[in-house]
Amino acid sequence: MREVLSIASAALLAVADPAVAQTQVQPQPQPAFKAATNVDPVICVKEEETGSRLGAQKVCHTRSQWDELRAADRSATERAQSQRAMRGDPH
Repeated sequence: MREVLSIASAALLAVADPAVAQTQVQPQPQPAFKAATNVDPVICVKEEETGSRLGAQKVCHTRSQWDELRAADRSATERAQSQRAMRGDPH
C-alpha cells in the first residue's frame, strides 16, 4: 500500500510541476518605440471663442509645437509694444 501511495505521489508531483510552470507570468519586454513616442506628447487644450459661451474648440499640438506657438505670440507682442513706444503713443 505504501508503494502505491509513493508512486501516486510521485506521479502527481511530476504532473503538477509543468502546470505550475505554465501559470507563472513571464515579464514581456517593452517595445523600444514606446519610449520614443512619449518624448513629444500631444497636448489638447479647449480654446473658447471670445463673445460666445458655446463657441469652444479643442486644439491639439505636440509639446514642441505649443512651445513654438508661444514663442511666436511672445515675439509678436514684443514687436507691437516696441512699435507703439517708437511712435510715442502713451497707451
